[in-house]
Amino acid sequence: MDEKEEQLYEIPAESEETQEGNQSPDPNDGSADQTPKPLEGSSESFQDVERIRESTTDGAEAKINIIIGTRGSGKSYLTKKLILEKPRMLIYDTQHEYRDAIGFEHDEYEMMLQYWQKHCEGSFRLAYRPADAMDLEEFDRIAALVFALGDMTFVCEEVHTYCQTNRVTPNFKAVLSRGRHKGIEVFCVTQRPFGIDRYVTSQAKRAHLFATNEPRDLQYIRDYFGYAVFNMMGRLGTYEHVRWTDGQAQIEKAGWTADLRLS
Repeated sequence: MDEKEEQLYEIPAESEETQEGNQSPDPNDGSADQTPKPLEGSSESFQDVERIRESTTDGAEAKINIIIGTRGSGKSYLTKKLILEKPRMLIYDTQHEYRDAIGFEHDEYEMMLQYWQKHCEGSFRLAYRPADAMDLEEFDRIAALVFALGDMTFVCEEVHTYCQTNRVTPNFKAVLSRGRHKGIEVFCVTQRPFGIDRYVTSQAKRAHLFATNEPRDLQYIRDYFGYAVFNMMGRLGTYEHVRWTDGQAQIEKAGWTADLRLS
């Protein structure tokens, strides 16, 4: 393999406050500095990406989607169905599940940046596969790229491993809270909602909730989505899920929608 070209972007090292325990500042603490870390490196290349983003972003509000389900529930099938027609996409592929995307391993980050720079104006479907799903710095570096470019879809697999309580990284928080101004749509996919920082769910516009028997997960769903959704969870059949959109819920299965059952 040819020697890698000079890296186009680089995320600065974490501050002393965030290095300890590899934790990000508490997103619920108003005194914490939640300013996204800027991308550094080739200023000319970064300006090119910014110009491309400004020319392609149409100002559409972002959609934050959460998909919750245990292994074999239909979660992965639904996720791939929902993103099938998305033209511009980056997947944080912790489980190496997205073989239809152009994949880059963690040690091919610079190569991915070269590809990103060349193709970011048009359509792309990329999958980045981290070395360690729990490495917050690595995830934040990818979130920074998404926030800088905009007008795209960001799929975050196994989000419970890197968005635990008080561990939402600055750039991902920017994607969730300010990505709507850049046309970014996010899909947060997880087996275990318990322990995910509430900031993530608080930004969600839509959720797909598959059946689970885990008491702590059910409590999390009850506390955030309410008793009506919690009661619907007990009625789910095979491959069914509760689709929640801004407070409205219904039971769905691939290809059809059940009657509304909120009572």
